[in-house]
Amino acid sequence: MSTIMLDTTTLEILPDESPENPRDWDHLGTMACWHRRYALGDKHEYRDPQAFSRDINAGNAVILPLYLFDHSALTLSTDCESFRGIDLQGWDWGQVGYVYVTLEDVRRKYGVRRVTRQVRECVLAHLRSEVAVYNQYLQGDVYGFVLKDRTTGEVFDSCWGFYGENPWQNGMAECLPADIREQVLSYFHRDAA
Repeated sequence: MSTIMLDTTTLEILPDESPENPRDWDHLGTMACWHRRYALGDKHEYRDPQAFSRDINAGNAVILPLYLFDHSALTLSTDCESFRGIDLQGWDWGQVGYVYVTLEDVRRKYGVRRVTRQVRECVLAHLRSEVAVYNQYLQGDVYGFVLKDRTTGEVFDSCWGFYGENPWQNGMAECLPADIREQVLSYFHRDAA
């Protein structure tokens, strides 16, 4: 993806060929999906959306719909407007499930007795964030870096599993040694000028 020549080091930023599925991490929400070709989201006990709706609803959970755009790549979102703008007829997209968290779990994880509008908004933002990271995984938007000695080409450091391409937003920059991080910052500022 990117090769940056620094003073004594070469930094390569590359796609992560075997990223970790973020649904294997500890997460607040559960993604219940139904699709005939793809196993999406989390394992769940619901045979179909109707069975889900009998148990989980707005009265006992915070819920967002999940939409999938399937056209040469998969894109998952809680908002279908961008899909509708691309494909008004809905040939390549549709609702595939829900991401949700029960109010009982919200109370326990947020340490509250009552789920207020403010708490609900925080939960919704958290669920959207989980979907965004899972979407990055589905799209292969996960990266790593390799640091090599510029003279010998010998690898002396590497790290993988950064979701999103911006090294300043995905945590990659913080994992670089401080002297190299400063050079990379200077490199990007030089290119922006």
